[in-house]
Amino acid sequence: MVRRLMAFLAILAFSLVLGACTGGADEDTTTVAPSSTSTTEPAFDPNAWATTYLVEVESEGALGEESAAGFGSGLVVGEEGLIVVPATAVVGADRVNVLIADEEFPVEGAVEAMAECSNLALVRVDHRFPDSVTLGAGSGPAAWLAWARDGEWETASSITSNPGPFAVSIDAKGDVVAMAIYRGEGIAGAEAAEVLAAMRRRDVAVELDFAGLDQPDGTVIVTGVNAGSDVAAAELGAGDIIVQVGSEPLTGGLAELCDAYPAATRSLEFVRDDITYEGEVGAEAFHPASWRTVDELKEAVVRVETDRASGSGFVVSSDGFILTNHHVVAGFTDVMISWDGGDRLIAGRVVGRSSCADLAVVDVDGSDYVFLEWSGAPIIAAQEVRVVGFPRGTTQLTFKPGEISKEQIEPDPSTPTTRVLEHSAQTNRGSSGGPVVNEHGEVVGVHYAAFVLEEAATREPFAIHGADASDYVPRLMQGDVDHLGARLGYFYDVDTGELRSVRVLAVDTDSLAGIMGLFGHADLGDVLLRFGSLLNAPRELAIRAICQEMQETTGPIPIAILRQADAEHYDGELRGAPLEVIPDPIFLSSPDDVVGTSVPGRWVSTPLGPNDDGDGYGLRAGLPGFDFNTKFGREPYMRLVASNASAEKWGSTTDRLAAEDYSGHCADQQVDNVPSDEFEGHMQIWSDCASGVEIHSYALFDRRQEPSPMVLLLVVDDVYSVAETSARAFGNLRVQPFPPPEPEENEG
Repeated sequence: MVRRLMAFLAILAFSLVLGACTGGADEDTTTVAPSSTSTTEPAFDPNAWATTYLVEVESEGALGEESAAGFGSGLVVGEEGLIVVPATAVVGADRVNVLIADEEFPVEGAVEAMAECSNLALVRVDHRFPDSVTLGAGSGPAAWLAWARDGEWETASSITSNPGPFAVSIDAKGDVVAMAIYRGEGIAGAEAAEVLAAMRRRDVAVELDFAGLDQPDGTVIVTGVNAGSDVAAAELGAGDIIVQVGSEPLTGGLAELCDAYPAATRSLEFVRDDITYEGEVGAEAFHPASWRTVDELKEAVVRVETDRASGSGFVVSSDGFILTNHHVVAGFTDVMISWDGGDRLIAGRVVGRSSCADLAVVDVDGSDYVFLEWSGAPIIAAQEVRVVGFPRGTTQLTFKPGEISKEQIEPDPSTPTTRVLEHSAQTNRGSSGGPVVNEHGEVVGVHYAAFVLEEAATREPFAIHGADASDYVPRLMQGDVDHLGARLGYFYDVDTGELRSVRVLAVDTDSLAGIMGLFGHADLGDVLLRFGSLLNAPRELAIRAICQEMQETTGPIPIAILRQADAEHYDGELRGAPLEVIPDPIFLSSPDDVVGTSVPGRWVSTPLGPNDDGDGYGLRAGLPGFDFNTKFGREPYMRLVASNASAEKWGSTTDRLAAEDYSGHCADQQVDNVPSDEFEGHMQIWSDCASGVEIHSYALFDRRQEPSPMVLLLVVDDVYSVAETSARAFGNLRVQPFPPPEPEENEG
């Protein structure tokens, strides 16, 4: 039976790292053989002592062996069958088995009393012991006794002098000076005696109804819960880590927990599977701390007001950070924040923006704000949700029910760069920035838009995915992220649904857009014609593409706009030159000045000689850096050529225009006669082009020359400029007689 007991203590060596309850400097350890083989008798016989006073306790229904809960050692403290054991070994157990020396089978025991704050429990078994240990009566030098290896005992004068665990500290008479509890925690014999006496009297001052062990960070892991207790009814369980008691974080372990509980309130906060739960014992079951009631939603969802309009937002931290859409606060730094009813007002300041994600963070003074937390659960189609906010500028908080229509939509050019979900809750202007919450008040999305389709027959409300929005919050608290600084308005063709124009509705003063000089206005804002390599085209010049262009380009980005306020065209550079009116047109001509015309200011030309382009004299013109082979049809461009051979090759001006076929790029064409006293021929207009440009081409004969060369004029420009560019080019067209051919040199 001693061997069996030793085997138990070997298990104990892996599960109980004992705390030192006695002082003293480190000393060398001494290993002694069991008494049957020792040549020098120790002050006491450890085998005989262990056989008399130590038992093994195993229980079912606690946390498990890996945490040393569910089994441990016990000390016989009453000859009538009383054993004191660590509470962690028996709290919440369905069955307690006690293995006694010289007994072949374990004896079933029952917990009679519990002192969870001292991590001790009193167990009774139906067995008569020959003797019992005395707690706290030891005197003189003491040694810690532990199982080492190979059937030997190991002793040391202090716990720090030996790396192995220690079960008990025994004096020279075999009286227990101290006993181990768990992993570096111990209790002095005198204190254990007081706790034992209280347990015998059944007057333990604090009853937690659960056992716990200290964690390195000062929290407590629960190792078991008494069945039928209020704690069990609240569904606290083994493995939960208690992190807060009442309103204060737990940093002092079990001792602090016992001081604070039970107090005026028995509220606890614990972590299970990385989710924080909270509740009050005896009042209700614990629930995730992220859950919010309707009253809490009323405290956390706010109205965000600017001088222009209002939207919604919600508090995301107790110290007053509020999340909303960027388009709600675009163009403003100072805003007003109000709550349900409109009678509580406070000034707020925008501290971080992202036009790419359509998110912004506002900071308000104060602390202890009720805030919303993000849902960690997957978003599922048909999941019930509510959009909470202040639609139509109302001062009364509105809850609109709906469900998730699509977990994630296909990215549209005008959607933010984050993931977007579709829901069915009714929304209106002013709902933007409000939270989309699940049944527990956790945020699953940030509502930002509702598009009206099919002539207002249907509405598709969209929200930024909560997981993506939550990633932006801590960065926006520090400043701008992925921010152009312009709120863009997207205007679509009523019949086709294609994007027709992009207008600047608002500009943040100190942003990239503000520094370069973009002008924002609800009606007269700048029309964006070009952003880097992007043109005003369906599914091209939109927020996703613009943000990608910004991220992929570190230097200046060319931008061209039509300023509606003065009907002028401007160009400039993001991260470079500010916007300026495009200079007056300039006149460019071919070699020998055979042919020439007017082009927009800042355009440059490449001459075409008799052997270039398979034609006669001419030029190509466009913005600096234009590449005909890669950018044709995507940037403003002009080609002007004149050739005596053209008349013989093409025959007629309509035949010449037919050779300029752009049907694969544009949807429509129109051919008309050219009304002119100087030229005769035809003009062709290609419209609805995929890249957002129009192509105007002219095939002409000069009435003043006989025979006349055939002249081809090709103009490519954005839809806002092409008519003016082509009309000016045609009106200033000049064709001179061809120079005589150079004489051929004779050989020999």
